[in-house]
Amino acid sequence: MIKKILLLSLFLLNSLTNPLISDEISSRRSYLNWHQGLGLATWGTWLATNIAGEQKYKEEHGYFELRDKLPNQILTSYLIQPSNDKLLLYYAIKNFEEEGHSSHGQLGALTFVLYSATATMAFLSPGRLNDVPEEGWTTMFTHKSMIFIHLPAMISLAYLGSNLEEARDLENMRNIGWAGFSALTVSLATFYF
Repeated sequence: MIKKILLLSLFLLNSLTNPLISDEISSRRSYLNWHQGLGLATWGTWLATNIAGEQKYKEEHGYFELRDKLPNQILTSYLIQPSNDKLLLYYAIKNFEEEGHSSHGQLGALTFVLYSATATMAFLSPGRLNDVPEEGWTTMFTHKSMIFIHLPAMISLAYLGSNLEEARDLENMRNIGWAGFSALTVSLATFYF
């Protein structure tokens, strides 16, 4: 214990007198401050995206269930008794997906950009100067290990969001979104609780 304190004291004294080490510490602190701020912003936008996604899920789940049946029923009804209202309804249902991005899609894009910026800051930051491996389970280990859950979740959400074809895809997107958000929450919570 005394040896660690002595080494840390010598390291700090050396870092204060050596401008190269001082600049590297300052650079690392700057990158990690950005990483932390962007990480909190990413957490907030991911939560907002999931909440907007829950609302979108309720809207689109019924659409996907009726998508295959309803247009055929409308066309059959039109053939039996033609009317312009039925044709307009048919075209409205067929073009439902072409309305543009919802607030959920815009939040998802913002979350993806913030997540990418956060990860970039973490990967570009200089390493620790006295990188002595710590024994046992640490908060840093927990923080870093969560990337194996939230990074694949973020990548798969971007893919799923652009390739929704069935109600099952909505369910997968919903589950992956909350699992990734939970992993990001654990990653953040390890430093605060």
